[in-house]
Amino acid sequence: MYLLIQARFGRVDRVATKLLKYKSIQDVHELLGQWDIICKVNGKDMNEITSFLEGEILPNADIAGVETLIVSDTIS
Repeated sequence: MYLLIQARFGRVDRVATKLLKYKSIQDVHELLGQWDIICKVNGKDMNEITSFLEGEILPNADIAGVETLIVSDTIS
């Protein structure tokens, strides 16, 4: 799963740095446009990912918005 994150004004670096500290976050990239950050989230199942989102990401006061993108297939 990927997360698109909109940080509060002036908080992009702060949010990105904090995201890197979580073991569930694999990659963090800053974006230009409506969303400020995209990151890849790993977990053993959707329950673990949901708990992570509800416990760590959504309560973060530096985050203004989150969009989840669930991968349906991987092309190789």
